[in-house]
Amino acid sequence: MKLFALILFSLMTLCGCSAPEITPEHLTEEQIKQERTRQFSQAHQYQLKQRIRLFEVARPLLTKNTESCPKNQHYSLGVLFHRLADYPIEQRGAIAELYNLDEQLKVLYPLKGTPAENLLEVGDLLLSINQEKIIPEKASGQFKALLKDGQPVTIELVRNGKQQQVTLQPELICSYPIILSSSDSINGFADGNRIIITAGLMRFTEQDNELALIIAHEMAHNTQSHIPQRLGNSAIGSLIDFVLISSGIPSPFVGAGLGANLHTQDYETEADIIGLKLMHKAGYEIEGMDDFWRRMATLHPQTITHGKQISHPTTVERALRIEKEIIRIKNSENLSTDSKSER
Repeated sequence: MKLFALILFSLMTLCGCSAPEITPEHLTEEQIKQERTRQFSQAHQYQLKQRIRLFEVARPLLTKNTESCPKNQHYSLGVLFHRLADYPIEQRGAIAELYNLDEQLKVLYPLKGTPAENLLEVGDLLLSINQEKIIPEKASGQFKALLKDGQPVTIELVRNGKQQQVTLQPELICSYPIILSSSDSINGFADGNRIIITAGLMRFTEQDNELALIIAHEMAHNTQSHIPQRLGNSAIGSLIDFVLISSGIPSPFVGAGLGANLHTQDYETEADIIGLKLMHKAGYEIEGMDDFWRRMATLHPQTITHGKQISHPTTVERALRIEKEIIRIKNSENLSTDSKSER
């Protein structure tokens, strides 16, 4: 009885609670479905625009510096393909409507400045490559196998209802896949094989050469094998831990930690300098790139006196060293030009 009275009292009390004065209009399932499709479509187009910018900025760095990645190269056409199964299930309705896409392989986007730029178009339906029928779910492997020797490839396709053929000359590039992370942090990463750029960094970089600066920095970590070297230093530190523990001296992975962080600031400085050279060779304007770190300092003032992490130099050191390296590169370029003109 007491429990019933308590429940009744609670319900009556809740009935007396305040409520909004405006009652929301009822939304039909069809309205919700249409709006969901609209938002999925807009989100996809925004993400695609970001990916295209990232890939097109990275492309010259990967194609103009192949001598820096002799063991990590492959031939590429510079085109993005897609089929409906590539997308999350909940997005497929919006994607199918946006591109008239099904399970067949189509061109999503031919990147600027690549072999595909003037020969392939958005929406091209791909039928075969070098007379080998394209199997959509195996297309990646098919293209990789047929491009490996760098010989021209002929693609049979359907464009605007008409069947035709195009022949493309593959381009040699460094095999460092460029990944766009959804993280809002302003950062870039390299793992020895890939380059990861965050959405936050994409928004922060106002100019493409600023984005190229960070991609080149991460690329330098890969070309200089910084990741394996750091892992090697960590392994040596772990060996020290083992010796200390075996001798009865507590060592909770101190050696491994010290080893992993040994010379890390030097690695970062080297990546800044080599990255600037990679960027310059790729044809990017390097003048003023020191200001990128000054702008970073305005957003993260703590980096003026302390590196973003223990492994990174301060923004003061990075700006000054890059400024000096820019002068060195420009002077070297001028000397080379003067030498050629004297001949």
